[in-house]
Amino acid sequence: MNRQQGSLVIEVMVSTLIGTLLLYGAISILLTSKQTFIASQGLSRIEERGRLALEILSEDIRMAGYRGCVSSGGQQVINTISATPDWRMEPEVGIRGWEFSGTNYGDELDVFTLSESAFSSSTWAGGTSSVKGTGIDMLRNSDVLQLWVAQPYLIDINMESPLTVFDDDGARLGVASMEGMPADDDENHDRFMVVSDCSRNLLVKTQEFKNSSNQIYLDKDNFNESAQQLESLSQPQALLLEGVMYYLAIPSERDRPSLYRKVVDINDSFDPGESNFANAVEVLPGVLNLQFKYGVNTNNELSADTYLDADDVDDWTQVVSVRVFMLVETETDRTAPESTSTYYFGRTYGGTSAPDKRIRREFSTTVTLRNRALGLTTVGQVEQAQPP
Repeated sequence: MNRQQGSLVIEVMVSTLIGTLLLYGAISILLTSKQTFIASQGLSRIEERGRLALEILSEDIRMAGYRGCVSSGGQQVINTISATPDWRMEPEVGIRGWEFSGTNYGDELDVFTLSESAFSSSTWAGGTSSVKGTGIDMLRNSDVLQLWVAQPYLIDINMESPLTVFDDDGARLGVASMEGMPADDDENHDRFMVVSDCSRNLLVKTQEFKNSSNQIYLDKDNFNESAQQLESLSQPQALLLEGVMYYLAIPSERDRPSLYRKVVDINDSFDPGESNFANAVEVLPGVLNLQFKYGVNTNNELSADTYLDADDVDDWTQVVSVRVFMLVETETDRTAPESTSTYYFGRTYGGTSAPDKRIRREFSTTVTLRNRALGLTTVGQVEQAQPP
């Protein structure tokens, strides 16, 4: 007779408990690994996007104020343009910034109460509305930076062709090459350009580029008396300037702000109803705050004596470097396993500033204006330029 053997109830319960504990441990490890992966991925994306944004900003800042072969600290940019746009562009200065009035970081970093204001309002210090233009809504509590950046094509003026300023055909420059210039069918040929012979720098406004004949026509109707110096330049070269602005705004499809780079149309204001507003490009999503400090050189030692806010800078030609501060966050909530502290602009904010459990990081850098670091200065007033 065979005797049957089975497990006791207590043995089944113990086995079930052990299996449950093992399963719980495996699930815990899986969840922890998943959360670690999400946090690591979010942090990696922040690092990648933040560094890329700083590189784009830094490249433009370095080239601001660049004027070709001039190498003397006493040189000036002579503005030959008589027309005044509806907002002050000042390409001869190279750089200008605006500080949001009343920016103050207290014990808590409010990253949820986000609002915009028209840039023409008085909330940004550093000039009247005529200096800033109109129309574009920008994120409050963040700064705005305007740069005039040299394009990477140096044009040799062909002296074998007459460099004429006043004749029946207008004012024109004969050049050796049209590489990098706008095409003939480009809708907008109006550009700012600096013409230099290593002793003088003349700021002019172009009107038409004729690639077939290698000629650049200038806006003769907006010349002042300083434009006559074009005819006496010796072996001059020229380069185009592009105006750009960096600011934060909230895209229509999202409720969190982004960093924007706006190309300036030199014939128009910042009217969002105009086609030139399409030149605004989203550089980086998830930028909560943007601050600039400007390194001012007052003793001609080619380095910054102090760093100031935009509304404290009296002479923008003395700015030789810029410190950039950006606060970047992950694009989704609950990236971190718990609310983490945030360091920004010299202060550490506790986890109560981030109940959404997003990871936030500060990115900062100091960029030198290469042109100013070589001891170059600019003067915007035409009357200070000495004729040859």
